[in-house]
Amino acid sequence: MTAAGRRPVAVVMTAAFAARLPYVMVSLVMVLLLRAAGYGYGAVGVVVAAYVVTTGLASPLVGRVADRVGAPPVLLASGVSCAAGLAVMALFARELGTGGLIAVAAVTGAVAPPITAVLRAAIPGLVPPEARATVYGLEAALQEILFVVGPLLVVVAVALFDARSAMLMVAGLLTALVTVFAGVVRARSAPAERGHGWAMRSADLRRLVVVYGLLGLCFGSAELAIIAVLDDHGHRELSGVLIACWAGGSLFGGLVVARRARRAPHLRLPSLLIALTGLTVPLALMAVHPALLAGGLVLQGVVIAPALGTIYEMVPDVAPDGLLTEAFGWGSSFVYAGVAAGNAAAGALAGPTGPASGFVIAVVAPLLALPVAVSLRRTVRHRAGAGG
Repeated sequence: MTAAGRRPVAVVMTAAFAARLPYVMVSLVMVLLLRAAGYGYGAVGVVVAAYVVTTGLASPLVGRVADRVGAPPVLLASGVSCAAGLAVMALFARELGTGGLIAVAAVTGAVAPPITAVLRAAIPGLVPPEARATVYGLEAALQEILFVVGPLLVVVAVALFDARSAMLMVAGLLTALVTVFAGVVRARSAPAERGHGWAMRSADLRRLVVVYGLLGLCFGSAELAIIAVLDDHGHRELSGVLIACWAGGSLFGGLVVARRARRAPHLRLPSLLIALTGLTVPLALMAVHPALLAGGLVLQGVVIAPALGTIYEMVPDVAPDGLLTEAFGWGSSFVYAGVAAGNAAAGALAGPTGPASGFVIAVVAPLLALPVAVSLRRTVRHRAGAGG
């Protein structure tokens, strides 16, 4: 791409990543806010779960509305509504009680702005097909930075002020930055084609989001296994360091490995799943020492961003015309569900079978995804042959 061709996608991606930064801070701020208000971890967990679950469930519907009426008005309305819900929680955490907080968190999650889906749906209109692999790989890599920087900013804000002030700041930032992103999308993206029906009528999209969900299962189970292993070694405080190493490997993979992608994405995906499986197997063995586990996580992480970027790259090819934002919303729903299931399954196994048992689930998940990806490759090849 020329410098002039790179400029629009750079502007859109920069605005989107800025808008996502306060969004990734919400869950941690919510935990700190509710703990400061005197709620026990049981109540806090249910409230945060209500927010996360409704975000995942509503993602396809919010994306569908964005496909129908355009992304900017949906971004503006959802950004303001979500920020208002966060402000209500900040100002009335004690008065609402557990039931009221669950209700507010559920509504707030349901109206969360579809920043990621809008960004990924805009990319095919901003870059030529041959550049999609690089751009989606870059997007998958850079999102790792958000999950490192966001929690650090929360720690700083709470230390300088308090949890209530931190939540209000997150709400204000979310409103302002989503508004900027909506303006950038309106100015830089062509009007979306209006689609008909539901995105999930595409059998290939259904297969692809199953693969995405199983990757979420892999990541969720591995994440909890990391924490459980370190806790067992008496080094729970190193959890953030090892997860940062994991994210660093993914960042490297997205910036370096994904840029060298040459094969078509439907051919690339099964190979990446095999590589992910092979690099996950040693993690249970490396769990005997935090330093070994950190090294294994860096290596396994190298495959993560390229695998996610490949899935993102395939969504425009398998989604029905005019329903791309909704299609990416379905992907978000499945990966949320996968991560939650992975956390729960690894937690359930950690006690009876050992803290490293979550890594077994992390190995099995991409293996289960492999035949689905292979079947997807066959249908894409058949479709391409029919078209020729």
